[in-house]
Amino acid sequence: SIGEDNLIEMDNPDTGGEDFSFFAREVPSCFMFLGCKSDKNHDTCILHNSKFNCDEDCIKIGIKAMVNIVIDYFK
Repeated sequence: SIGEDNLIEMDNPDTGGEDFSFFAREVPSCFMFLGCKSDKNHDTCILHNSKFNCDEDCIKIGIKAMVNIVIDYFK
């Protein structure tokens, strides 16, 4: 578990030019943002920047979240 204090539900998320909603009309879907900022990359985690440095520990958390979403869907 990542802990409730690490989960942020957004009322009006800004997805920019994302076309995901067109797919979501056709099949059950889930859209989430996976944060990658941590103490390891505090000043270098700015998206669309040449100095961007993702804390790759977030990838494991993202995979676990996606697997749990699928498991919950099929219950």
